[in-house]
Amino acid sequence: MNPNHGCGALAALLSLLLLASCAPRRRATVGVVFTTAWTIGGTRVDEADRAVVIQSTFDTLREAFAGFDVRFVDSASADHVVRVDDVDSGQRLSLGAVGVTYPLARASSVRIDVLFQNELAVIGCAGARTCQKSRRELLSGLGRGVGATAAHEVGHQIGFDFTRDSACADCLDGDSSFDGAHFFGRKHWSDDARLRMQRVLPIAHRGHPADADQSSVLRER
Repeated sequence: MNPNHGCGALAALLSLLLLASCAPRRRATVGVVFTTAWTIGGTRVDEADRAVVIQSTFDTLREAFAGFDVRFVDSASADHVVRVDDVDSGQRLSLGAVGVTYPLARASSVRIDVLFQNELAVIGCAGARTCQKSRRELLSGLGRGVGATAAHEVGHQIGFDFTRDSACADCLDGDSSFDGAHFFGRKHWSDDARLRMQRVLPIAHRGHPADADQSSVLRER
């Protein structure tokens, strides 16, 4: 065998590997699907109030992934999926885990009814009707809680793995949702999580926003 041929093949292989490593990662699409029964705190949520929660959810997700080419759609036909649902029937509703992502999964669940109970608890309200915050504030805060939890759970999914449940209280990759910032503040990623995100997520380029007009999702519902 001509050794020059072997060197040429090796050089070609290295070139291909270099091109692959330099090739831009394609846009990531995350579907957010509301499969909840929309009965929250024992009260049926009407269409107008649902729209407040949904819009706040998508706004929070866009904020969480600003700078990355990640698009959020109201569809299960996506690379990664988050289902916003309720605690399984027969289970006791209590303060606790608000999101679930199983190992090697590309789909997660966010429990909106548990989030609502957490929201009331962190602001010291026994119920929505006796709370010092307005109904719209509670709904918007609930949407922020759903969005922050969804962002956290997406980071647990296979292929991403940038959520490691840090001890940072106001971080999206933190290990708790039981705080006011989760519903009424603006959480951020820890430095470690952001470094991992930069390795696995496509970077958004100017003139090519990941999700320019999510309000169209609400119009199409």
